[in-house]
Amino acid sequence: LLASASYDDGVVKFWNLETGQSKMAVGQGRKGIEDLVFSPDGRRLAGVTRRDVSLWDTATGHKVITLVGQTSPGNPIFNPQVIFSSDGNRIAATQFDDTICVWDATPGS
Repeated sequence: LLASASYDDGVVKFWNLETGQSKMAVGQGRKGIEDLVFSPDGRRLAGVTRRDVSLWDTATGHKVITLVGQTSPGNPIFNPQVIFSSDGNRIAATQFDDTICVWDATPGS
């Protein structure tokens, strides 16, 4: 499975590597996705914009979590980089103030 994102329209596509065909598209309307990363088990995909981090279930395409960092007036929140912990239970994103936000990334948290 491969994922790609369009910055302009916010569409995230999941691609079947064997056929080269798009498997599904999610995230319409979430303009500005700048980084994507799969969880270590491949079951979730995180996408970060300068405002939030979204996690999708890679089997269904459903958004399972939206995470928001600390805001500062007039400034974007995230310096778009995101990563899962090695066990996939946490996710971290860098912020423009040189801090890092870390969240519980398990569904239902």
